[in-house]
Amino acid sequence: MGCDSNNSLVNYVTCFTHKLSRLRFIPRKTTLKFWGIAILTSLLFVVSTQLEISPAQSQIINLPEAIQQQPTLDVTQVGNLDISTVRLDGKLLFRVATPTPEDTGNRNSKSPIERRVKTIEFHLSDIVQRGFDPNTLQVTPSKLSNQTIIIASDKDWGPRNVLNVTPYDVELDEPGTIDQIAERWSQIIEKALLQAQEQRQPNYQQQQIPFVLGTLAVMLIGSFGIKKIQDLRNYIRQTVEQRQQDLDTIESNTSTPIIPDISVDAASLPISQEKPRHRLARYFPKLSLEQQIGINLIVRRVLFAMQFVIWFGGIAIILQRFPQTNAFGAWLLRVPLAYIGIPIGAHILKLVLDTAIKSNTKLIVDRIREGGNGNVRLHARAKTIENVMGELTGYVAVLLGLLVFFYVIKALNIILIAIGAIAFLSQDVLKDFLQTYFILLEDQYALGDWIQIGEVKGQVETVSLRASQLRAKCGDLFTISHGSFTKVTNFSHGYSGIDLYIDVAYKTDLDQAIKLIEQVARQMQQDFLWEKYITNIIMKGVENFGDNSITIHLILNTEAGQQWDVAREYRRRLKPAFDQAGIDIPFPQRSIWFKNALTSTQEI
Repeated sequence: MGCDSNNSLVNYVTCFTHKLSRLRFIPRKTTLKFWGIAILTSLLFVVSTQLEISPAQSQIINLPEAIQQQPTLDVTQVGNLDISTVRLDGKLLFRVATPTPEDTGNRNSKSPIERRVKTIEFHLSDIVQRGFDPNTLQVTPSKLSNQTIIIASDKDWGPRNVLNVTPYDVELDEPGTIDQIAERWSQIIEKALLQAQEQRQPNYQQQQIPFVLGTLAVMLIGSFGIKKIQDLRNYIRQTVEQRQQDLDTIESNTSTPIIPDISVDAASLPISQEKPRHRLARYFPKLSLEQQIGINLIVRRVLFAMQFVIWFGGIAIILQRFPQTNAFGAWLLRVPLAYIGIPIGAHILKLVLDTAIKSNTKLIVDRIREGGNGNVRLHARAKTIENVMGELTGYVAVLLGLLVFFYVIKALNIILIAIGAIAFLSQDVLKDFLQTYFILLEDQYALGDWIQIGEVKGQVETVSLRASQLRAKCGDLFTISHGSFTKVTNFSHGYSGIDLYIDVAYKTDLDQAIKLIEQVARQMQQDFLWEKYITNIIMKGVENFGDNSITIHLILNTEAGQQWDVAREYRRRLKPAFDQAGIDIPFPQRSIWFKNALTSTQEI
């Protein structure tokens, strides 16, 4: 079916939309939505450009005073001067200065700089509201009581004092004398007043309607694009979660645990419910499951931030096109940026840093394993570094967010002084942070290790920037700051060993006992369940003659952290072997000698 441009507009749009919906890369329902919004926006644009708007109809309703006025003054202190900006309809004109007042203790009263700026802006707004003839308006410097002032006059009203130019204004960055500054400011004020009156004319307001409609169309199209990206993200998230569930199922159904840090090819995992693949999804299986989850989370936050920027930015840009709302539009850009945008940006920064750390750590681990230098401890150390660096990225993101926030509100010196004071008062915490660096660098211990610090012995559960948490065998949890100790005993680093001191009776054949003790260890080493744990057997021989027994010393070298399990299993096997060979395990005995023979008497 052809699309004849001579047909009606409705038929032509229907035909064009039908053809576009048949394209494979755009769903039909999506196409109808998109083109419906586009056509509606175009029609409004055409209508708005053709309509005649009367001056009475074109006047925009005045907004509340709290919105029309500048919400907050930007006051900067330089030396002994307070500096702020003078604005008209939210547009910056020039800067003025006043001496910094002494602290009076009354926070409710306005400072001199605030009163001066408000007075100047009131005079400018009053001139605009009363109206003037653009051809006869004059803004010139003048003298009054040996003071340089700027006055405005028109044919309908006499001269009005706009502001006084003071010597403190000369101390600003603007070069020149008082008279030169007054001449320059007069030209700026006159140009701003003419522009403010022009923007309040019906023709100007009518010209802004196409821009407003175009901005709204861009906002809708941007939101639509973000929605489609969000759909793709949800599809990939569901796919990754399904693969992760399949991996967990395989691990739960396998007798031998799957080491979590082994790279798993996502494409090789079984999928319970096969779904049609998205054309862009083929790029994601090249990443590991953990990397895909991290990137997916980052994309989610970025899309939220983009929606935030589109709507707040679009609304602010529209408001800035009209003089009545220009100041509020400028405020809307600054305040959401400082109070909402910066925390969102800091959160996204932390996610990006965490994902980068995990990806690089995994890449390094894989490279080491490909070179044949990998071991079981490699994963534990990598996990420990990831946890500590993850906490460090949180501090970095918060610190950068605070610096940017206080920079935006022009109070950077306050946060710098606060950071210096906190650093001075928290020397013990900084000492803990420094000790954490050496713990990671020297690999003193990692997550899952059995260590002893002072009198505390347990398994490492958490390693943070400041402290470590140990879980004792009885279940008690100990938290130890890193700066509080200088000696650590690690029972799980590299390889482990267990010293077995076995007591036999004095009547025992020592050669037979030594041979049997070593034989039980060799048999255990050949057992397929224990061969991977026992690395070496060292028979030391007779160690000691005790009060009731002879001690034989045996050393079993094991994999890191397996010494206690190996020792328990070995003792279980040695007891029946001794019973079968007739070797007694002595128990404490005491011999009592009497100097005189005992006599027994019996009374009848």
